[in-house]
Amino acid sequence: MPGTLDADSIFDIPHEPFHTHRMSKRLQIVLPEDEYRAVADAAQRQGKPVARMVGEAPRRPLAEDSGLDPQQRIAAVLRFARFAGPTGDIDQLLDEIERGRGLA
Repeated sequence: MPGTLDADSIFDIPHEPFHTHRMSKRLQIVLPEDEYRAVADAAQRQGKPVARMVGEAPRRPLAEDSGLDPQQRIAAVLRFARFAGPTGDIDQLLDEIERGRGLA
């Protein structure tokens, strides 16, 4: 009969799950007092809660991870080293850069 729902037809209704937040996992860590104090001090300097500082910590190495193994990294450095660039006294190079930026 049209317009009626039975147990089988209810599963044919398209639907999307609704989440009010991303799925997450709770993690407990134990720090020696001196490490906790260092994290707490850094959090205070940056105006962040300790929990946020600790939560951000695993993201940094993940963001920095290139996905390359050490041999691939070495090969990339060697490929880059073939390019010619300015060389000379570092103080002179820095002075030239500052002058170019209008800082000197």
